[in-house]
Amino acid sequence: GKVDSRIKIIETKKSEEDKITVYKNFVLKAGKGCHIAHFTADWILGTESITAKHFGDSNKEDIPDISIDPDTKALSVINLNKSPLCAFLTVFNSQCKGKKGRILETGTWGDQCDPKSIQSCTTFVILVSPLTMMD
Repeated sequence: GKVDSRIKIIETKKSEEDKITVYKNFVLKAGKGCHIAHFTADWILGTESITAKHFGDSNKEDIPDISIDPDTKALSVINLNKSPLCAFLTVFNSQCKGKKGRILETGTWGDQCDPKSIQSCTTFVILVSPLTMMD
């Protein structure tokens, strides 16, 4: 398949297992279950240009930055600002799906010394363009 030009493989002299995959300065092995959308990503459902008028008569201040559709369960990040918006979201103990129903990898969170505290999680690091909604 086609390799994303933003992904770099850093070679080491030791072995094939020691290769480090980096995406936009992020070491992918270090963030199991972490999904990054820098204005776009292949796993997001989509983006849409918006204004406060999309939400009826609501004041801009009354519109949330994050929303979950009660029917589809789609998570949306809403940016009504004139500058980019960065959001860090973690979803615990749920299986998240991306575009075309793609199952998104989960990681874990908790005290490694207390196995009962370990929970599955999916973390999203999202940068949304101005006046845009990302699902």
